[in-house]
Amino acid sequence: MATYLDHCAEVLPRDAVRAEWLRVRRQGVGGSDCSAVMGMAGKYGSPYTVWEDKTCRAPEIDESEAMLWGNLLEPVIRAEAMHRLGLTFTLPGMLRSLENPWQQTNLDGYASDGGIIECKNTGQWMAADWDGQVPDHAELQCQHNMAVTGAPHAWVAGLVGGNRLKIARVERDEDLIADIIAEESRLWHEHVLTDTPPPADPSEATKAALMRRFGLDDRTIALDDLDDSAELLRALGLAEQWQAAHAQEAAGKGARLRAESALRLIMGGANRATVAGKTIAKITGGGWAPKQFETAHPDIAALYRKKIDVLDSHALRKERPELWRKFQSQVFRAVPYISDTEG
Repeated sequence: MATYLDHCAEVLPRDAVRAEWLRVRRQGVGGSDCSAVMGMAGKYGSPYTVWEDKTCRAPEIDESEAMLWGNLLEPVIRAEAMHRLGLTFTLPGMLRSLENPWQQTNLDGYASDGGIIECKNTGQWMAADWDGQVPDHAELQCQHNMAVTGAPHAWVAGLVGGNRLKIARVERDEDLIADIIAEESRLWHEHVLTDTPPPADPSEATKAALMRRFGLDDRTIALDDLDDSAELLRALGLAEQWQAAHAQEAAGKGARLRAESALRLIMGGANRATVAGKTIAKITGGGWAPKQFETAHPDIAALYRKKIDVLDSHALRKERPELWRKFQSQVFRAVPYISDTEG
């Protein structure tokens, strides 16, 4: 029977020190990068953040509590999943594709039936993503890993809420693998190797990465001083796009609020409106308004006051303005440009 070693080579032992693992990890696109490269990682990653990581621009991330428990529970999840399936497993090190050397993977295991193993530890709030399926990010990671190893299928074991083990078999999808290889190859060859950032995307991950990378300087950049006139025209076009999109959002918000107020008037305080038994509008509880409550009921509010220690951000800003600015939120706004030749 063919094994993963027919399609890839082990470039790092499994017990390699973390510093060495991080260094080699940046030499290719890994399975955990796949959903970000494909633009399906949401706030957790994007093509830009992968580019930052591979070009050593991203800060090293300390192990979070979730990452800690994921690493601690991986052996338990793997062992129990293989036990239930009646399979054994091996634990290879970092693997690199022979066909596409820029593709790498760190498998959670290689099963005795020729399938790869992917283990996930997730919270109860993600339970719906595991009902009769696997989450998109896990599916993409499996297909990437199958591309590297040549495996015909993957076993995905997800521990949901700490007490329910979900096991699913994911079959190799050649069409999806072709799309993954195309996108990963484009990012690697056109952006990582050329040290050129990928095009901007609308993800929160990219926005957060740019804010972290550049911070906020108290200075003005005169774009009309740029040597590249095309870049100046592009900047003007982007500013106009932002203004148009902002106007559409404002118009949409106005229409939504107008419809909401009209429906509230019709509902007259009811929390649900139905037509032919089907809900067309409902009102649910949201955030609380402590200041309004305190103004309306000062005597009762006094009974529920308690003293707490708070960070004196005003003193911090005054005494350490550069440090304060690193954690300051940012509001972006583009304004209409009117040249001197326009009236």
